[in-house]
Amino acid sequence: KKDDKWGAVKGAGEGLLGFATGLGKGTCELLESTIEGVRSTPDAVADKVDKNREHKKHGVDTEAKGQLLETFKEERAPDDIVEGAFKGFKALGTSLHSGIMDLKDKPMEGAKNGGALGFAKGAGQGVLGFSTKALSGSLDLASNLVTGAKNTPDQVGRMRKGEECGAWERMNMKTMWEAMKESASVGGV
Repeated sequence: KKDDKWGAVKGAGEGLLGFATGLGKGTCELLESTIEGVRSTPDAVADKVDKNREHKKHGVDTEAKGQLLETFKEERAPDDIVEGAFKGFKALGTSLHSGIMDLKDKPMEGAKNGGALGFAKGAGQGVLGFSTKALSGSLDLASNLVTGAKNTPDQVGRMRKGEECGAWERMNMKTMWEAMKESASVGGV
């Protein structure tokens, strides 16, 4: 009888945990799709303004030059929040670098092709490119973090079962844990 009582409590606890996990994943899905919708809006607007605009593959330097709004998200979704942070900050850094290059290069390209007026147009294109790429990189960061957060419970479940764990497997968690304990003992804790 005692086991039945605890079995019911355990079942209720697992049910609540499953409910909370599902609610969290659903919220993350909503955020993901909203972020991607916001991210793709400038491209849709640019397509209306310039119907002959080139559509190149995003995220490849040699094929993405000149895009109004670039995304540098990787094809494979992050397995967890840690990988989401790494991928997100990488995408943000790449986007910011591309935007800075626009600020530097576009005015000179404009000046070569159109003199002072071309320089002014190029400066405007550079500022627009930097702004949209900074926004895109920020959205890519947010999207990667949300996707990582959504995938974290499944990753933890795989870890508990001893299955392959992607980024976590590449890190030696035991060594990290031992290093933290050693650091705490050296610090007098």
